Amino acid sequence: MTLARPAGAAALALLLATGAGACGPSSGSNGPTIAVESTDQACTSPASEVAAGTTTFRVQNKGTKPTELYVLGAKDKVLGEVENVGPGTARTLTVKLEPGDYDLGCKPGQSGPFVRHRIHVVAASSGARGASDTTAPPSRSVAVTAHDFDFSGDFSKLGKGDTIEVALQNQGPSEHELELVGPDGKTAEEIAPVAAGASASMVVTLAKAGVYTYVCRVADHETRGMVGHFTVG
Repeated sequence: MTLARPAGAAALALLLATGAGACGPSSGSNGPTIAVESTDQACTSPASEVAAGTTTFRVQNKGTKPTELYVLGAKDKVLGEVENVGPGTARTLTVKLEPGDYDLGCKPGQSGPFVRHRIHVVAASSGARGASDTTAPPSRSVAVTAHDFDFSGDFSKLGKGDTIEVALQNQGPSEHELELVGPDGKTAEEIAPVAAGASASMVVTLAKAGVYTYVCRVADHETRGMVGHFTVG
């Protein structure tokens, strides 16, 4: 399948490589993806125990205010954070965790004390309980190049149920991200904003057939042409 662009947008072309959602600073596998739900009062996840190593947390904001997600270690040391998660949207945060106890801290309204969810990290050989919403190993890699202001690459020949790794390389002078929106209008996965010259990746399962949209929503980049579409059969 070939990529279609809205009228007036720059032409697209996608590459094949490794990947994670709106552009991030490093490439490679991001391990399992753990769902986190933030509301105006709570921060919850079906995961209570996860294996040590690199883990991606995908926070879905189901509240009415913008929120943030932090991974907190001993004495509330911040090990990673993602901000400006608007209502009805999702963003991802990837961290490397050693065995021990950690808190996932949400900040509804992006102010005030953390709303917390405790997770226990065990040695990788021990396995982990309660870690749902993990993503299967990718069967294909798709490399995407971001310029000012368009994407290039190839999301062709994808089918419902395929798990792909998307690698984003920012070759423009501006910061860029990549948000993948499914046929239902919901964010399927996202690579957080990536600095010029940097790269990042994400792993996503294409759970539904239909037209997917990938877009950079940094500043006015979407209206300047950084949006494209592909069809999953």
